[in-house]
Amino acid sequence: MSLSMMRQAIEDEGLTEVGISFVGGVTYMLTFNDKVAANTCMELNVKFFNTMFSKYYLWLGDDIPFSRLATLKITGVPFLIRDNNLFDNIGGLFGEVIQKSSFSWQEEDNSSASIKILTSQPSKIDQVVVIKWNNRTIAIWVAEYDGQWQPDRDDVSLSDSQGNDYESSSDSDMDSEEADDLEEGEIKQSVDNVGRSQDEQMDDRSDSIPVNLAQKVGN
Repeated sequence: MSLSMMRQAIEDEGLTEVGISFVGGVTYMLTFNDKVAANTCMELNVKFFNTMFSKYYLWLGDDIPFSRLATLKITGVPFLIRDNNLFDNIGGLFGEVIQKSSFSWQEEDNSSASIKILTSQPSKIDQVVVIKWNNRTIAIWVAEYDGQWQPDRDDVSLSDSQGNDYESSSDSDMDSEEADDLEEGEIKQSVDNVGRSQDEQMDDRSDSIPVNLAQKVGN
């Protein structure tokens, strides 16, 4: 829901003296004439606020940590292990996953996946994540789409204004010494969905292979 739509919903509820502003990330601030008005409004409109917000509280002047929304494009995951769970794990290295991977074998283009995260990293994300799979060390490119999310827009443009092709370097193995220095965490990734119908995929989801995942600082 955009900022303007939230403002309209507040007015439709009859809360005409309540202001709203976008603070950053997924945080909004409601403003009142005074503390008494704020407490009264919260007490009398619990159902409305529970519908509008995942959580809310009376701000007492404490610091609000910086955060922002970012949409990532993940390219280079080997064909056999492309799966939303793996893409979500990769995206989760850079922040809290807000919108899970859009990857689907039913799409015409399944060469990559996009994912939306809430991150505290102020600079544009353009890094490499390394996975170890099938005795190989593979570099995965994680690149942030250009353009900041705007609170008055419900949609997010996924175009790259610089015209980058996001060419993958995942087929080239990295030096073993470089890979051994990486800190790893094991995850399990199903690979039985390749070239099969959705019904077949659902019937047999137990087979899995180990994929080791580690983050590497990009250039």
